[in-house]
Amino acid sequence: MRIAICDDNPQHVRKYTEKLSAIGQKHGLTPTIDQYANGEQLLFAQEDTATRADIIFLDIRMPGRDGVDIAHALREMQQEGEIIFLTRSTDNMLDAFDVDALHYIVKGQTSDEKIEEIFLRAIHRAEQKQQETVVLTCAGESRSVPVNQILYFESIRHVIQVHYGTEMFEFYSTLGKIEELLFGHGFMRIHRSFLVSLRYAASLANYTLTLYNGEQLPVAKGSYRQLKEKMTPAPAAKVL
Repeated sequence: MRIAICDDNPQHVRKYTEKLSAIGQKHGLTPTIDQYANGEQLLFAQEDTATRADIIFLDIRMPGRDGVDIAHALREMQQEGEIIFLTRSTDNMLDAFDVDALHYIVKGQTSDEKIEEIFLRAIHRAEQKQQETVVLTCAGESRSVPVNQILYFESIRHVIQVHYGTEMFEFYSTLGKIEELLFGHGFMRIHRSFLVSLRYAASLANYTLTLYNGEQLPVAKGSYRQLKEKMTPAPAAKVL
């Protein structure tokens, strides 16, 4: 789970980072919390689809583009994370909810109990999205890819190809970031250029992994033993 806090006041950033960390610790969660001093920094970071924030705490009143404007820009780039606005007033909240915001926190007024409730609700919604799809974007085109249909990712220079079902989509990222994003979903780095879903691994021989659809992928010597240990006899998986 990746959280973004965007506020031009460093004291507020520190305050909410500590609050969210404490809530996470209380409920056995260890989210990554990224901090941004303005909206432009946040927008730049969210261009990488592999490490986009699942939940964004976004200050409304900031120098330059305000939080509502930044939220519209995030939605235009297909950022589907949960947005929670940080504000000193609810006067402009009607405009804010045009971007499908989950909720808002009024600085100095919203109780810690309410903040915890809002945060846990956001986590629940984000987890549901993670279980279903990963959103990948390149050159203005977005794909919502079901995780359980992904066979493998291949890195070709600075481009990543995701192979899922019978389709393929290219986008910019790194396999390291993709591996972090899909940690716990049954993916393994078998080669510097390949990250594969073990659910579709059929057989392993001569440093070659054969998938159930017949495709063959190279396996690095350093990954061969670990991959062999992970692979256990199972019925053939059907490629959706």
